[in-house]
Amino acid sequence: MLSVSVIIPTYNRHKQLLHTLKALTLQDYFMDLIEIIVVDDGSSSPLGGLVNQDWPFNIRVEVQNHQGGTNAKNNGARLASGKVLFFLDDDIEVSPNYISSLAELHNTYNDVIVSGNLIPTSTNKNSPFGRIYSQNNQQDKQKQRITNINYLDILGGFFTIKKGHFFDLGELSGVGSGWPNWEDVIFSYKAYQNGFEFLRCWYATGYHYDHSLSNISTCARRWERASKSAVLLFHKYPDLQSQIPMLTDKTPIDWDLDSPSLVIRKGVRTVVSTPSITYLMEALASAFERWYPSPRLLRPLYRWITGSYMYRGFHQGLRSYGRFGSE
Repeated sequence: MLSVSVIIPTYNRHKQLLHTLKALTLQDYFMDLIEIIVVDDGSSSPLGGLVNQDWPFNIRVEVQNHQGGTNAKNNGARLASGKVLFFLDDDIEVSPNYISSLAELHNTYNDVIVSGNLIPTSTNKNSPFGRIYSQNNQQDKQKQRITNINYLDILGGFFTIKKGHFFDLGELSGVGSGWPNWEDVIFSYKAYQNGFEFLRCWYATGYHYDHSLSNISTCARRWERASKSAVLLFHKYPDLQSQIPMLTDKTPIDWDLDSPSLVIRKGVRTVVSTPSITYLMEALASAFERWYPSPRLLRPLYRWITGSYMYRGFHQGLRSYGRFGSE
């Protein structure tokens, strides 16, 4: 059986980290083959009291100056002694079969990156957005199978890879200094170019208690930041522009390359993303949340609001970082 290193970056989230660690104590894998590496990215209070408990596995804490999650993961990987690296965010709780199921796939296949079935779960179930988002993302837990997935489906805080392959691919790297920085897309894209296969084990589950899903405003602004940094991503990897569907209608119209239907989509997106219409949609969503929280009405409103912020972020990126490609 393969030894594994679970790498958990953390920053000022002691409570969530404790839940993540407790879930790992329930794993149906040999505990002497599991090591946990917690990389503290300069939290305001030390983690000693949290990790210096009677855990069934070997656990160590590495403290770094506030350098961001990407550096934390790379530093954790350099310290790892396991044959397989399990990258896990500090707000994800995994099912008891998570490590055993994914380790078995790495024992069977060679050039693979493997993910489990991640279920986004809002930390604020009292908000209509939190309830609707969580319900909308409850993927089928009965899928007792393993499937191939697109490299874009790999998430930086929830994937596994053999240690040697991680370093062969050049570790994780992002764009810009903020977050999100597209580290997962860049890494999986490099793996894709090197002939790797991407697998999802549907019965190895993780529940992501994501604070940014507490309300539509927080969620939309996260995607605004991601869309702004996507401009840097496309500067560095121009081929990716055509491979990220959620940004297709957020980019400027290319009269030479865009189809008529795409020109229309982009035109509609431009109009809908104006501040006045975005404000109107947000006010309408707020009214529905208060008086008539129907998922059938709110889901499309949430999508359009989020899309407007993504449009805004992407065009902020163009103004800040310059245009790219054929634009």
